[in-house]
Amino acid sequence: MDKYLLLTITLAVAMCAGQSSGGEVRVCEGRRGVFSPDGSRIAFECERGCRLAVGVVPVSGGEATWIADGPGNAGQPAWTADGSLLYTYCHDTNTALAAVRGKVKDGGANIWRWKDGRAEQLTRGRSFDYGASSAPDGTVWFVTTRGAQSSTLKNLCTAHIAACAPGTEKIEIRHRYEKSNSGAMSPTVSPDGRQLLWSEMRGFRGNWRLVVAPVADLAKGRALTPPDASCHSPRWSPDGRRVCYTGYRVGDPGWCVYVHDLDTGAHTRVCEGRNPCFSPDGRTLLYDRDGSLFVREVRK
Repeated sequence: MDKYLLLTITLAVAMCAGQSSGGEVRVCEGRRGVFSPDGSRIAFECERGCRLAVGVVPVSGGEATWIADGPGNAGQPAWTADGSLLYTYCHDTNTALAAVRGKVKDGGANIWRWKDGRAEQLTRGRSFDYGASSAPDGTVWFVTTRGAQSSTLKNLCTAHIAACAPGTEKIEIRHRYEKSNSGAMSPTVSPDGRQLLWSEMRGFRGNWRLVVAPVADLAKGRALTPPDASCHSPRWSPDGRRVCYTGYRVGDPGWCVYVHDLDTGAHTRVCEGRNPCFSPDGRTLLYDRDGSLFVREVRK
C-alpha cells in the first residue's frame, strides 16, 4: 500500500474513533518529530528516566524502537534521503564535567548517524555540535560552538553554521557570528539543495528570525519573518514552496505552528504547537505540544 495513502487512512480512522480534537490526531508521547522519507515512520525525542532518547514509531501505530537510549541525552532527529537518521548525542554529566576539566577529548555534544541498527559518530570533540540536517548531496549541516578563541561564556554563547562533507569527518564553518550572544539554530537545506534556511538571533534583545540564503554564499541571507515576531525551527515543504516553523506574535495564545507561503509571502497560523514538519507529500503537518506529537491535514 502507498505510504501516503496509509497515513491518510490512519488519520481518518483515528478521527472516526474519536482520537482527534480540532482536526488533529495524537500520535504518541514525544517532541521534535520528523517523517521518514517514505512517510512510513516518525522519529522523535522523548524523556525516558530523566534523560532524552530518540525513538522511531510507525505512522500506523505500534511500539517505538529506541535507537539512542543510553546514559547521556539524545535528541533532534533528522532523516537523510537514504533512510539514515541523524541525531545529537550529549554525554552524561560526569563525562561532560571531565571534558571541561580537560580529562577527556570527547565530552561535548556530537552528531551521530543511525541506520539498520548501527550507530556511527560523525563529529567528535568537546564543542557542541547539534541540530543536524542532511542535504540532497549527503552534506550534513549543523550548528556548532567550534571556533571559539577561549572557553569564556562569551564564546560559548555563540553558535556558528557548519557542514560536514559526505564520507569524511572534515568540518567546515560556513557562516560565523562574531557578536557575543548571537548565533544560529536549525539549519535545513531546500529540496533542490540550492538554499539554506535557518533561524538566528543577534544579541539577547533580538528576536529569533528565519533567514534564507544561497548555499554557495550564506552571507547573502535575507530575513523571511517580520522583526516583531519570534520564529525558529523551520522546515521546507517537499516542493520547496512553503516553510513551516514555530512562531510567536503578540496576541498568540503561546508558541504556534505557522506556514509561510514563499510565492505569496503570507504567514498563516495553523494551531498551537512547536517544531512542525511536513509529510513527504506535503498534505500533513506533524508537531508537538505539551509533550505529545500530533498530526493534522494542512491545505496547500
